[in-house]
Amino acid sequence: MSFAEYANFDGLGLAELVRKGEVSPADLTEAAIERIERHNGTLNAVVYKAYDEARKVAAGGAVGPVGQVGVAVAGDLQAEEAAAGGG
Repeated sequence: MSFAEYANFDGLGLAELVRKGEVSPADLTEAAIERIERHNGTLNAVVYKAYDEARKVAAGGAVGPVGQVGVAVAGDLQAEEAAAGGG
């Protein structure tokens, strides 16, 4: 399934695909990372790229109602890792 097809689903829909085994959390993570890398040069929307952390989470078990569907957090939040690096 391509990222274009993922766009037809909201977070709960993607979680359902993961639950059914139609797609893996790792697939969703890699598709999102690819999309970020393709468009972020123009948009500059993602400042702190936590790709390694996202991949680790995707490799773990499902948590919560959206399982292993990742999210991007916008706003003035500062992750512990970013704070350690002066982010």
